[in-house]
Amino acid sequence: MPTTTVTCLPQLTIHWQLWDKSPIEANRVTIFRLKLPDNEQLVSNWHALLQAREQQRAAKFRQLANRNAFILGRGLFRIIAGQLIGQPPQQVTIDTSYTGKPYLAHAPNWHLSVSHTGDWVVVAVAQVPVGIDVEYVNPRFIIDDLIPAVLTPDEQRTMTKSTNARLLFYELWTRKEALVKATGKGMDDDFINVPGLEGRHVVDSDLIGDMGPWQVQPFVIADSYQAALAYVYEPPMQSHQFYDVSSAIIPISQ
Repeated sequence: MPTTTVTCLPQLTIHWQLWDKSPIEANRVTIFRLKLPDNEQLVSNWHALLQAREQQRAAKFRQLANRNAFILGRGLFRIIAGQLIGQPPQQVTIDTSYTGKPYLAHAPNWHLSVSHTGDWVVVAVAQVPVGIDVEYVNPRFIIDDLIPAVLTPDEQRTMTKSTNARLLFYELWTRKEALVKATGKGMDDDFINVPGLEGRHVVDSDLIGDMGPWQVQPFVIADSYQAALAYVYEPPMQSHQFYDVSSAIIPISQ
């Protein structure tokens, strides 16, 4: 049976730089974070970037926070994609795979992944398959019932030895989620078998697809926000680039 490797790396210490729309480099993974603004005028500016069908989709969200997260997530996707292919964000054609993952049919060499939760939206972009996930480390969320459904016995034993089991749970969860988002497989009955513990794992290709070798790296978006990045490692890749995006990056006249 064909196999591939997944290397789960340690928590990464990063430095965020303010993005001024500088070019996105092809030989590295670039990660963007965007904090949801309280200013509804800013949200309206981002809303104007979306096409009609996306605006209709946004209108279906009942909760304002979820609506705004979708608007800024898709808007940031459009801004980044527009820079990659040299088009205004509003004119970018975004297609969706059968698993629901957005992609650029006119730029198949570029891969993008979007995730949002709470106050934050993150986007990862690279010229290799990439997936990103961010989760709010909710101190009130009861994880006990979820643990046996998503963690292997080894992962559960590691949690019992941890000095911060809740944080470790979210680290394991985001590693798994980022990987299945990168492969386009999505969550299914095999999710529990997707590796999350630090180290190198050999897995059946059917579990996560034929691509690889994979690297998965956790990092912190902000206080109480755990994230993970998954990507196919193709040397010689440069170190990741982390950008902070201002919600005011769009002029009102755009």
